[in-house]
Amino acid sequence: MPARPTSRTRPRACSTRSRSASARDVSGLRVAIVGDLRHSRVARSTGRALLTLGVGELRLVSPASLMPEPGELEGASRTTPRRGIRGADV
Repeated sequence: MPARPTSRTRPRACSTRSRSASARDVSGLRVAIVGDLRHSRVARSTGRALLTLGVGELRLVSPASLMPEPGELEGASRTTPRRGIRGADV
């Protein structure tokens, strides 16, 4: 018979207090996501997460042929590589 879990063996859940204390405010950040944004699920899901978290500015930087479909990631600006990375924080 397996041993019963004790407080030492049970995984601890993160409390909201500890998460909010370590969370950073992203409202002032200018974030540029660069690359093949049309085919990258990671880039699109990261963009959605940043918009949901209230990022200050989200720039999609890619040639037109590699941009996401129109209507995807509403709230993000679409720009060329030369202009898109200038002044970005991340």
